Amino acid sequence: MLYCKECGAQIEEDSKYCEVCGAEISKKIKVGNEARKESFEGELRKCPNCGDPIDAFEFICDKCGYNFSTDRKSTSQERLERMLSDIDSEISEIKSKDILKREELKGKKASCISSFSVSNSVEEVAAFMMYAAGNIDMSVLSNTGADPGDNKIAEAWIGKMEQMFHMATVSFADSEMFPRIEKVYREKKEEIQAAKKKKARLGLKFAVGFGGFYLLLFLVIGCFVLSHKSQEKKMEKIVQEVQEDIKVGDYDSALIKAQSIRMDDDWSSESTEYWDNRREELIELIKQKMEEER
Repeated sequence: MLYCKECGAQIEEDSKYCEVCGAEISKKIKVGNEARKESFEGELRKCPNCGDPIDAFEFICDKCGYNFSTDRKSTSQERLERMLSDIDSEISEIKSKDILKREELKGKKASCISSFSVSNSVEEVAAFMMYAAGNIDMSVLSNTGADPGDNKIAEAWIGKMEQMFHMATVSFADSEMFPRIEKVYREKKEEIQAAKKKKARLGLKFAVGFGGFYLLLFLVIGCFVLSHKSQEKKMEKIVQEVQEDIKVGDYDSALIKAQSIRMDDDWSSESTEYWDNRREELIELIKQKMEEER
């Protein structure tokens, strides 16, 4: 006996489409000792790994920890995957000596991830946050010798995860599923911080071994200053893009970009407060403009 993966209806073994929901039968789930059953009942389903009941918008099983977000891809998520796959194909065709071209394409991939628009529906935001979190390469974040292009891509996924979490905070912070999303977000942030601390420790050992304490101090301070200035330029660019979107009436795009304005490099509490206030001012302005057009 077989069941449709989308709605749980019973289907014939040779069926290509579900007679109930019309979904294409790309993966058939057999019931019996040889395979686990995934069943549906209204807005409930069962974990494909352990069979424990899960909510419709849940992406990680509380009982066994199985992550099945990749099994529930949205149309826009599949579209982004195709775009990234095309870029990966281009990268794979580049000769090993053409480093600049490879870095250019990796920058293109990072930009594609950062600028990809996502609707603010509950399921879409939740799915994309899980998707982004799952694509963050911790080995890149913890490696002092990581390729700069790979670093850009990892940071782009972090930025997308941050963006989705802030959209969730704005759109459905009072929903039952938000605590689960927040839990995944906090855990992933801890992983990211641990990876970056590991990278910093490795960099510290390397610097001490080759340059001494004063050279290390100079480099650390210099990098910190440059990193902060780079962050500020990034924030200023986003603010300009938000203002341009407001001018042309693209308030949805403006709101998504405004929500991503966040200074998190621990430069100073004043700097963080300034950009937090700037973000809230822009969000308030956008909401006012949206109300005026209704």
